[in-house]
Amino acid sequence: MNIWTRIKSAFGLNQRAYAAARVGRLTNDWTTAVTSANKEIKGDLKTLRARARQLERDNDYVRRYLKALENNVLGSAGIRLQAKSKDGNGTFDSLANNKIEDAWERWGKSQFCTVNQRQTWMDVQRVVLRSVARDGSVLIRKVRGFDNEFRFALQILESDLLDTDYNGKLQSGNVVRMGIELDAYERPVAYHILNGHEGDDFGITRPTKRERVPADEIIMPFFAERPHQVIGVPWLASAMYRLNMLAGYEEAEVTAARVAACKMGFYIKSESGQGYQGEQDASGDLLNNAEAGSFEELPVGTDFRSFDPQHPNGQYGNFIKGCLRGISAGLGISYNSL
Repeated sequence: MNIWTRIKSAFGLNQRAYAAARVGRLTNDWTTAVTSANKEIKGDLKTLRARARQLERDNDYVRRYLKALENNVLGSAGIRLQAKSKDGNGTFDSLANNKIEDAWERWGKSQFCTVNQRQTWMDVQRVVLRSVARDGSVLIRKVRGFDNEFRFALQILESDLLDTDYNGKLQSGNVVRMGIELDAYERPVAYHILNGHEGDDFGITRPTKRERVPADEIIMPFFAERPHQVIGVPWLASAMYRLNMLAGYEEAEVTAARVAACKMGFYIKSESGQGYQGEQDASGDLLNNAEAGSFEELPVGTDFRSFDPQHPNGQYGNFIKGCLRGISAGLGISYNSL
């Protein structure tokens, strides 16, 4: 260490202004790269969606979280219309308001609300809220002139149908970022939507082309966390890793507890006994099921050492609670509600 280095060290001049910005052996795994929001999202979006959907299918805590969203945001009645038209004297026009509300309620029935005639207005609200939380965004297409008495219906499209692999600069000067065409002020001009889902079986509706849909026909709700962000990520993102690890830990604990509860015993054949009659796999390894009260023989020459796992241990409950508190913080929901 030279004299100048010693002087700087003595006066603290070698230290960075922020402790969180220090680089060393304890922070080598902490990223220092600065990238745009859209670049970060583009590389991981499909994986995040796939894993969030798997958690929705299989994870009880995620299912509870999504159900709590529906209960607290929409409730049993959902978002409803209350007309407040007034007469010239400033009083409410009850006759007009009642007609408007009656027509709105009638449009909300499944035969009018959506183009597939399967979803009511309440169903639309639920699937939109759940999709935005699980996938990060959803596409709502306004179909004007549709063949119903209101000449209007909605089409709910999964965000997968947005061609997020389409990026570039157009001759018009507009820029396409993850399938969303933007003008110079980053206002959406159009959405480039695939005519099928990449994950459909048998290739029946696999995408063969994309359609440019003007922005005034599309509503794409999402929660932006950075200024130039054009698409959302699953609300589960920060909690997903811990949720998956916790599920694996719980499965291992349940399996170990079941094995511990079975307390199997073995009969060992003598040298003159017949060959082993139990199950073996193609490699000759022994196959056994943990079943309470079962006794099995072992092949000649096989030694057995006791295996008596003590699961779950006394700290299991506190450990699970600690993990779920962290998960609840990431999901923005109270631990007790989750």
